[in-house]
Amino acid sequence: MNRMLLQDAYPLALRTRDAVVKSWGAWATAIMMIGWATGGILFGMMSDRWGRVKTMVATLLAYTIFSGLTGLARTGNEFLIYRFLGGLGIGGMFGAATTLLAESVPARIRPMALGAMQALSALATSPARC
Repeated sequence: MNRMLLQDAYPLALRTRDAVVKSWGAWATAIMMIGWATGGILFGMMSDRWGRVKTMVATLLAYTIFSGLTGLARTGNEFLIYRFLGGLGIGGMFGAATTLLAESVPARIRPMALGAMQALSALATSPARC
């Protein structure tokens, strides 16, 4: 949801002449994506040690808590820190969920299941944009 709200606000920020707004929007997106990539790696290693389900719970908590804290941030830098930490959870969840699904379904339907998961994850966020 956090990502969707920022994605909807970002085009408006790009149309503004205010360079500061454009800069903060770009930083917020970049920091979250760096957290996303880092979270995929860190939580991927964690899921190999602790298991997929425990890792998914940890990533869900991280994403939920830090997404909420972005709304309570008092400074721009605090907001960026929460975006990075929330990105860790997002990246970890995608990695753990994809691996759990791949390990749980029969090989004959695995490509369809993984494709459906990715397609439906994009479709599921569409109502949040309305």
